[in-house]
Amino acid sequence: MPQKVAVSRHGDGVTEEGASQEYRDYVRNLRNWEQSVKMKDSELRSLKSKLQAPTEPTPVKRPASCEAAATAAEDGAEASEVAREEGNQLFKEGRYDEAIESYGIGIECDPRNPMLYANRAMAFLRKNMLGAAEEDCSRALAWDDGYVKAYHRRGLARDGLGKHQLAAEDFRRVLQLDPSNKEAAQRLRVLELKIKTGDAQKSEAPQQQESRKTVSKPDAKVEKAAVATVVKVAPIFKPKCECSKRPLRRVPIQDVPSVEGDASTENADAPSALPRAPDVPAPAQSAFQFYVDWKRLARFPDLRYHYLKQLDPTRLPFLFRQSMETELFSEMLVVLEEHFVRDDVDVGPILENVAKVGRFSTMVMLLGKEDQTRKLTPLMLCP
Repeated sequence: MPQKVAVSRHGDGVTEEGASQEYRDYVRNLRNWEQSVKMKDSELRSLKSKLQAPTEPTPVKRPASCEAAATAAEDGAEASEVAREEGNQLFKEGRYDEAIESYGIGIECDPRNPMLYANRAMAFLRKNMLGAAEEDCSRALAWDDGYVKAYHRRGLARDGLGKHQLAAEDFRRVLQLDPSNKEAAQRLRVLELKIKTGDAQKSEAPQQQESRKTVSKPDAKVEKAAVATVVKVAPIFKPKCECSKRPLRRVPIQDVPSVEGDASTENADAPSALPRAPDVPAPAQSAFQFYVDWKRLARFPDLRYHYLKQLDPTRLPFLFRQSMETELFSEMLVVLEEHFVRDDVDVGPILENVAKVGRFSTMVMLLGKEDQTRKLTPLMLCP
């Protein structure tokens, strides 16, 4: 701060000019001080702004429960993926029980993953646990109603359980989602044939029962008439006084055959007519025709033997192409083992060409325990 200058009057020995100069110096010093203060103030402000840390937006924190849930979900998905991959490897190695257990662990970690249910269902199919396979496929479809493999595998399970109508619905759904699926189309044709055959047998059964009732129950009027015509013969006793005095005459007795009685006896004792064996059909030109012929010969194993024997084995891969029904394959193994081997007919060409049908390895794995223990089955698995 500038020092104040005392201004004295003329009587004090200070001139007016000197006092004026001192005043101007005072004012100039005051202005200089003011400017220096302003400059220092501005410098302090700029320095303060440089030293002050920039303000960052405060992050919004989620509640601890949400963070824990998100972390748990991520961990569960990762764990389920590890379990699924492990299960797939076990499945490839044929260790189905361990694969089922591994898929189950994955489901516990991530119960909303439809792939785990579908994979476990396939392992159940290999174990012939059809009910469990059907249930797992239904669970997979509850989470993803467009999962083609789940419909396909549930159709296989339901077909094995005899639920042909439901299995056909599953394969129709497969074709809606994947029209180019040839295996589903083939299985649907076979199922429709089974359904038709089953309906025909059901319609024939009541007619046969009715005809049996008609034959076994004679008309009541006929029974009464038959009873009325029977004459009871009994000896006649008379007192001696009433007996005739004439000598008795011998009357020869002859057996007269009853034509009507013999006819009725023959009809009653005649055995029921056996079904007439059909002729052996010509070699099939399509898989559908083969299934029809094979079903028609179901009650005649010898005819199936001749039907299969006349077929050119090299035609089998062209007839069935992508897949063969597991039930048909099982029945063919029975005919080969019980008839071809019995007659020393070479089964090699048939086994070799059946192995060329699409999805052959899957078909073999879906065989029942009885078929898997047959002597011919290991031969088909040889390279």
